[in-house]
Amino acid sequence: MPDFKLQLKTFVEMLRNIEDEFKLHSLTPNEQAVFFTIMKSDEVCNISKIVDESGLSRSTVYKILRKLEDNNLVCLLYTSDAADE
Repeated sequence: MPDFKLQLKTFVEMLRNIEDEFKLHSLTPNEQAVFFTIMKSDEVCNISKIVDESGLSRSTVYKILRKLEDNNLVCLLYTSDAADE
């Protein structure tokens, strides 16, 4: 059991370091939801996937994506089929 506690402590410390490095504590809950939806995706994440998984409106997701990009947390790729999204 002590090994599990040590592993858990190490994991929590890693998460805190990541949060500090990316300044995630300054994001709103909606911004965090969008950011984590993108981060857990195994592939390029499109707007429809973010809207579906976050439960936020399309316009809210677009606003948040622009803010995340302005803060250099994500890089948006605009494709020719983006109009279909």
